[in-house]
Amino acid sequence: MQRFIRPAKLFYFTFSKGVVGKARLPLVPLYHPIFNFPKYFSTEQKVNLVDSPSYKKQKEEAFRAFKEGRVHESVEKFADLLEQVVKAHGEQHKEVSDMLYYLGSSLFYDGNLEDPMELYSRGLKINKGLYGENNPDAPRFYLGIGMIFERKGQAEEALVYFEKARHIASIYGSAHPDLSTSLESIGRAATTLGRFDDAYEALTRCYELRVQAFGENSFYTAASHLDIGTLFRMQGRFNEALEHFNKTLAIGSKVTLRPQFYAVCNKEIGECYLNLGKYDLCLKHYDIALQIAIDCYGENHSEVGTMKISIGTALYQIGKHEKAMENLEAGLKILKKTLGENHPNVATVYNDMGLIMKSRGKMDEALEYSQKALDIYIQLYGEYSPMTAIVIYNIGNLYLEKNQLDEAENYLRDALKIYTKLNGEEHPNTGFCLESLGTLNSMKNNAKEANELYNRALRSEERRVGKECRSRWS
Repeated sequence: MQRFIRPAKLFYFTFSKGVVGKARLPLVPLYHPIFNFPKYFSTEQKVNLVDSPSYKKQKEEAFRAFKEGRVHESVEKFADLLEQVVKAHGEQHKEVSDMLYYLGSSLFYDGNLEDPMELYSRGLKINKGLYGENNPDAPRFYLGIGMIFERKGQAEEALVYFEKARHIASIYGSAHPDLSTSLESIGRAATTLGRFDDAYEALTRCYELRVQAFGENSFYTAASHLDIGTLFRMQGRFNEALEHFNKTLAIGSKVTLRPQFYAVCNKEIGECYLNLGKYDLCLKHYDIALQIAIDCYGENHSEVGTMKISIGTALYQIGKHEKAMENLEAGLKILKKTLGENHPNVATVYNDMGLIMKSRGKMDEALEYSQKALDIYIQLYGEYSPMTAIVIYNIGNLYLEKNQLDEAENYLRDALKIYTKLNGEEHPNTGFCLESLGTLNSMKNNAKEANELYNRALRSEERRVGKECRSRWS
């Protein structure tokens, strides 16, 4: 059995739903290169910058700023530390690799997606040069690079790096801190891609490892509840999702969570209430999330843009179309500037703008926006993804409104095929597809087929919420 000990100066940060967790000391095997004493200790009487009280104090201040959400400040501090250590020890030094990682992480959470890629890659190259390909420090760099692809909406590319991190971490056993983090990251990416079984397997395994390591009431288990809740929300299991989000907040009352973590959790709770038709509660949680994001990042950050979009979506649902459009346009402007044109959140705005144009009777403009959304989603996720299916369904309904029944049927049947494959007939969106196809067949005077489709839609709703439901098909 491998023996593990904790080195004195090696730190890991674990990622969770876009939030960096508290630093903690990892378990590493006795043969870790840090115990190659000739490399780390010299008989020369030479001042070591990283051991100086002044450097240690600056480093502690940088970590404190980072963990408290003051990312602008942490960027400046880590950049200064990096400059100092390169000047004192040269490029090929472990502390340089560490500072490149921490600076990259600070910039990432500050909304910068370009510089962190270069910093992580540079840090990984130094790390591999010092310790070899599969050393226990390497997974965090692969996780960082994967998260950049994930934030850009490139989930397939992200998965490649998350799997690499998992492979290396698993070499050192379940005690390696980045094993659970890589499983969490794999689960998030699989959720985005609609691979729900894979996501559930990875996320539950991550949760088990974290409970074993930290118990039920820790930052890490709170993060796992948040991720599992997000998976359930994507599957349309909104009440189950809320149970996990509430567990996250309950843990937050016992341990310290970063402000950004609360922003993500409140946004997810708002999404559930939106789908459950509880719009006041939805907007309440969205507003909390927006204010936290502004306090942490300022007005022109991608997270702020994302929250404005979510608020716009909710306002559209309650018929406040002008206010909805204002929020969507403001969010779109921020996202295009920070994330670029071909990003899933940009596609979400186009889809919602299409719905607003539809509500105003401007069908051609609605189709234009919806087609932009569909092009982005297909490029990022392919045809068989939950987000692609939503837009295909919306386009089908637009053609239905325009009385172009053949085009409408093609899109609606494609959407139904995707939803049935991904979620089965109990998912609410499957029921909506069946209802729209029933309406289409009524318009074509296919009464028998229309009745069959309406009955399938009714059975879908009954299985989901119970036979006592008041169905619009009964």
